[in-house]
Amino acid sequence: MPLMPQYKSHPISNKKPNAKPKKSKWKVIKIFLKTSLVLFFLSILLIFGTFLYFIQDLPSPEKIKDRQVVESTKIYDKAGEHLLYEIHGEEKRTIVPLSEMSEYIKQATLATEDDEFYKHPGIDFKSIIRAVFADLRGLSYSQGASTITQQFVKNSILSREKTITRKFKELILSLELERRFSKDQIFEMYLNQIPYGSNAYGIEAAARTFFSKPAKDLDLAESAALASLPKAPTRLSPFGSQLDELEARRDFVLRRMKDLGYIDEEKMKEAQERFLEYAEKKENMLAPHFVMYV
Repeated sequence: MPLMPQYKSHPISNKKPNAKPKKSKWKVIKIFLKTSLVLFFLSILLIFGTFLYFIQDLPSPEKIKDRQVVESTKIYDKAGEHLLYEIHGEEKRTIVPLSEMSEYIKQATLATEDDEFYKHPGIDFKSIIRAVFADLRGLSYSQGASTITQQFVKNSILSREKTITRKFKELILSLELERRFSKDQIFEMYLNQIPYGSNAYGIEAAARTFFSKPAKDLDLAESAALASLPKAPTRLSPFGSQLDELEARRDFVLRRMKDLGYIDEEKMKEAQERFLEYAEKKENMLAPHFVMYV
């Protein structure tokens, strides 16, 4: 009779085969979480330390309204109706409130300089990141990403040098400025500050210099042309030889205004087809004997 095969009996183990791998996974997760937490706190300390470093010797945003803004000295006739002569240094400027500026110049400026002005906190993080990557690719610090608030800070408080240190100060001051002033106040200060070329600083001086009218009377085509100037006030000057380039820039501003819903296509085309007549460049003195007497 054949013998039955003998089988060894093995005790049943209660040990779960996947227990060890699970413990290993939890260990990795714990290490990752701890490392992330440490890096997070180190980043906070780095940001705080950087802020403390760059905030040293910064001008106070509260003193911005008290700053000395150079304005022109104007001499009128005895009735006070006709401007005879305007005395100015390097900056020809007349301060006007936002309410005395054409809606078109406000819209044209927002369209070309900072269409998110009334939405962001003073700095546009998306533009900054885009500019950083562009600068890294070019291995230089040159790409612009400035909001209207930053431009105002740069033109009125800080120097225009393109360095990382100045950029950090600009960002900090811009955030502080937005905290202390309303958007309309900042926009008004900006439009009274920026250069438009030919010694015209601020929109009122620009309107009178290039169109012989106050800023409140600027029409759509004129506003688009003036909003084009701050990017390159010398090259695009209406008194210069690059009028074709100025016209192309004006048309770009008009398209931006249409895309943003400020104007419709009919108004855009009408303004683009309009031939602009600029004022003559002159510093003539009316009633010179009276002016010299004054």
